[in-house]
Amino acid sequence: MASDALTESAMLDSLEPRWVKEGYRVIRRPKPHELPAFLQGFQPDAIAIGSQPSLLIEILRHRGRSGDTKVRQLQGLLAGHPEWRLEVVYAAQEGVAVAPTTEAEVRAALDEARRVAEVAPRSALLLAWSIFEAVARRLEPDLAARSLSPGSLIDVMISTGRLPQTEAHFLREMAGGRNAAAHGLLDYRPTEGDVDRLIDLSEALSREQTALA
Repeated sequence: MASDALTESAMLDSLEPRWVKEGYRVIRRPKPHELPAFLQGFQPDAIAIGSQPSLLIEILRHRGRSGDTKVRQLQGLLAGHPEWRLEVVYAAQEGVAVAPTTEAEVRAALDEARRVAEVAPRSALLLAWSIFEAVARRLEPDLAARSLSPGSLIDVMISTGRLPQTEAHFLREMAGGRNAAAHGLLDYRPTEGDVDRLIDLSEALSREQTALA
């Protein structure tokens, strides 16, 4: 549909400068000869090549079961191909803007997350990840108009130098835990220490944003 195409194009317009800065060349709706053999027969929204890993880019209009199914299918296509990474971007709903949080709101949420972590680490993890994303949006204003998958959000924070590469593995573990808790895995139990570490990272990013203000 035309509105879908417009949303996809707008999202790619907002993202392409960052990928280009990282050394990529973005190819929208690539033709078959521009795709590797294992992606033949599939039409990506875009790919980005020229840096490592290459990116398979998929724009989804909203989160939901159909989107989750598509993401799993794409992850299956990339299985065994570490030279490629899936980059999923969730487009914000039309007319809905993600308002930036204030420093006071972030501070209050950080304090709340620490209190909750003492008695309910799983609930605290969901709040802590929400804070992490809110702080990331404050640091990177272009994120305010779109919703990133947890993995893509981590990539932005690492690739821009906001967080060191050494934190990538921990953050991906926390992202997996956040997804498990959010989607009904009731026996998932993060440790209070892990949640506190995520809160500490968000607090460090918040201090950086305050220093830049």
